[in-house]
Amino acid sequence: MREIYANSDLLGKYESDNKEITKKAAAEKENTTVERYEAIVLEDKDIIVDRRGCLMWQKSGSERQVNWNEAKSYVESLNNDRYAGYSDWRLPKINELISLLEADIRRENRLYIHPLFDAMQQTCWSADVMHGTLNTEIQFVDFYDGNPASKDQLDTNFIRAVRDMGCEKPGSDG
Repeated sequence: MREIYANSDLLGKYESDNKEITKKAAAEKENTTVERYEAIVLEDKDIIVDRRGCLMWQKSGSERQVNWNEAKSYVESLNNDRYAGYSDWRLPKINELISLLEADIRRENRLYIHPLFDAMQQTCWSADVMHGTLNTEIQFVDFYDGNPASKDQLDTNFIRAVRDMGCEKPGSDG
């Protein structure tokens, strides 16, 4: 049987593909040893790079809590000012905020978020609207309690803007 594959060059292709798969698996394993977050400064702005999510986050975010409409204006202002050199900042999706939750409470900041992030922003708005409620509710993450939740758009939370980095996320095909 091996002779048939050898004569048809299928075996060579299989072995070549198998080597590529092995190399890719080794690279992915190696990437798990790299820290997920990196704090950097771009144009005098503190940024956190999330390698796993392929996202760039504000380290701090807003200095005060604002309602959801003000949150959208805050992000627009970041883009107009080209915060950290970029004009594609946005409110994060709820699953992106949830991805920041850490399983264990951090002693450094008493929050369920990596200590590289500023601890002042304990609750952060997402871009996601809850439908089917009497009032329009917006989803957010509470890093103090370690849970996602929702509340009226007139209530207040902090903002931690995010932008896509345009890289391939681990585990995605491409």
